[in-house]
Amino acid sequence: MWQYAVGLYLVHMGGGQLRLAAVLGFTCGGFVMLLGSLIGDWVDRNRRLTGMFHVTINGILSLCVCLCLSPF
Repeated sequence: MWQYAVGLYLVHMGGGQLRLAAVLGFTCGGFVMLLGSLIGDWVDRNRRLTGMFHVTINGILSLCVCLCLSPF
């Protein structure tokens, strides 16, 4: 749901063009392709609780950065 909302917001910011939403999708897909297996291996090597803690903290920090940089 969050990805859908971000895509709509980027279409609105881009004046109705899909270029920003396409760049976001391409970038997210590329990062998942490049880093997905590395992060998965790291989580498998560590305890699950530690891995989920880091993922949660990373998500909260990313949300804070997005909120601070938003033009509202």
